Amino acid sequence: PREVLMFWRRAPAPKAAPAAPPAAPPARLLVIQSDKYCWPALFEGQILADGRPIEVLQTGWDGLRVLAEPQSAQPLVCYCVPVDGDPADQTRRPKKRTKVVTFKPDFVLVRNEVFTPAGDYRNQLFGLMYGGARGVNSLQSLVLFAERALIGAELQKLNRELGPDAFPVVPQCFFAGHEEMMYTQEFPAVLKVGAAHAGMGKAKVLNHHAMADMRSLLAVSGGRYATAERFIESAHEFRVQKIGGRIRAFKRLGVSGDWKTNTGSAMLE
Repeated sequence: PREVLMFWRRAPAPKAAPAAPPAAPPARLLVIQSDKYCWPALFEGQILADGRPIEVLQTGWDGLRVLAEPQSAQPLVCYCVPVDGDPADQTRRPKKRTKVVTFKPDFVLVRNEVFTPAGDYRNQLFGLMYGGARGVNSLQSLVLFAERALIGAELQKLNRELGPDAFPVVPQCFFAGHEEMMYTQEFPAVLKVGAAHAGMGKAKVLNHHAMADMRSLLAVSGGRYATAERFIESAHEFRVQKIGGRIRAFKRLGVSGDWKTNTGSAMLE
């Protein structure tokens, strides 16, 4: 009989499903705030428009150490050191024998002042800038707002460029030290020493005799500069907040009776 050869063709093995692309790394957000807010909880479950989750690390300026090496694969590395004491106390000290957390931020949210009478943490801010960090507010603006003289310089620049009608600025004098202190504006005046904020380092000066006393105090202030301007009696103040395309305005009315309208109790609308 004729031999019959039979062949079985093996069905091709099913192609393996393509490997799932590796999950996108989380966006790392560094929040600088030492008082009573919990930003990891506020961002819990939130994702970016590209689907990336958000990893949040929160610390105060006093717990932040910064290493910046722009030419390396990791241009910015932050070390967060746990600290002892009340979160609102900026004189705290690092805890002993605690684990240091290493964090490589993609973005920085700054919620505490970088320079106050209680502490100067501008070196950490400079390190973030050196490593190319982006933040809100912009890190450049934080540098400017750490010194009243720089804020005043920008305001005067806009006044010159746009004109006093479009951008009015209260006339002000700057004194690099007590030796240059020659006030020529109206009384009563307000003298502001250095870069302190929230009502600190400010005095209401009624006449040139009182200004002479202020001059002697500035001489022992450790080399601080000062600014002086005429005192303006105010009924209230406005604060404008702009984030992207969103704008909010607050009317602040002081109710404590203090001439410093940004201190004490107030009502907000």
